[in-house]
Amino acid sequence: MQLFFLSAGQPIAKRYELDSNGNIIKHAYPFIYEVTSHRADPPDLGALATLMQHHAAQGHCLVKGTLGRDLVAESRKGSTNPDDKTDWICLDLDGIENYQSVDLFLDDIGCSDVDHIVQWSSSMGIENKAGFRCHVFMRLDHPVHP
Repeated sequence: MQLFFLSAGQPIAKRYELDSNGNIIKHAYPFIYEVTSHRADPPDLGALATLMQHHAAQGHCLVKGTLGRDLVAESRKGSTNPDDKTDWICLDLDGIENYQSVDLFLDDIGCSDVDHIVQWSSSMGIENKAGFRCHVFMRLDHPVHP
């Protein structure tokens, strides 16, 4: 499983904070033009989870796709091919309701026995408080076209 993370001069993440009146202020993803890539080849989901935590702590983001070349302080435009095969998927669950847990949702879609990583969204419990908001990462048996 080949993965790529991107870094920049500032964290590549949205964030939330409270103002002095207790109102929630949303800060969107920053506009970033120049990024540097970091290639990784985790052998399994456990290693992927560790890598994700390491890079997230540094403000890096995970790229869905394969970079055609390493990037060094440059635009990522045109660096991925949307038709390249992939051996992992990310389910982006935003506001999924009527489930007590992600595991119950995965059971309903026939994935209860699939190893996975759950990454809770920074907006979980803040925006549209109904349902859960997260990413679910799973490894595929063999590479497929998106």
